[in-house]
Amino acid sequence: MLKAKKELYYKCKKCGDEIYWNTHKKYTQCSCGALAVDGCEEYVRVGGDAKNYKQIKKARSKEELKALEDRFIDSYALALAAVARELYAKEQQEKENLDNK
Repeated sequence: MLKAKKELYYKCKKCGDEIYWNTHKKYTQCSCGALAVDGCEEYVRVGGDAKNYKQIKKARSKEELKALEDRFIDSYALALAAVARELYAKEQQEKENLDNK
């Protein structure tokens, strides 16, 4: 049996959207705009009137956490590959410019 881990979310009482506390420093608003969360390992900032949101703890399985981690790693790998392609293209352009001189 997988052990679940409790994770903190902020739930908007107006629209019902739930925002995970760690947004990786990305300012995230609910769909109605009454709640905003900006958080990371060092801090969590919550915007909006306190009466319009509540903190909730939801259990997430290790499988769900692993899937989230894998998605993050995949996104990082894609970004790294894009940078590598740009650098390679730049090097090829510079090499071509030197050959043409």
